[in-house]
Amino acid sequence: MIIKLYVSICVMCLVGCYYNKAEVVYPTTTATTCDTTTIKYSTDIVNILKANCYVCHAGNAAAGAGYKMDTYTGLKVWVDNQLLLKSVTHSPGASPMPKSGPKLAECNIAKIRTWIRNGAPNN
Repeated sequence: MIIKLYVSICVMCLVGCYYNKAEVVYPTTTATTCDTTTIKYSTDIVNILKANCYVCHAGNAAAGAGYKMDTYTGLKVWVDNQLLLKSVTHSPGASPMPKSGPKLAECNIAKIRTWIRNGAPNN
């Protein structure tokens, strides 16, 4: 009788603790969001360029790369002729950038695209 009670309690504990939401118990990825609602040149775009482009396209290094992008005026030329977006998206008709590196993160590309779509303001 005690053994049956013990087995019953064990079974109820095992069944009662069963959780069939594996995606909740064992998540495989962390949800991330890409906020493109308030993109600003002075913060968002400049930070992306500093991290990925200025090593070749700023200051004296720009002389070797041929394109100076560390000023708004210098960058706007490449926005207006559409080469900035084509380069970072690795589209045909432009040299893929960063040179010899992986494509920018999709969120960064989305921020650049949104900024251009909003008229590429110097804000």
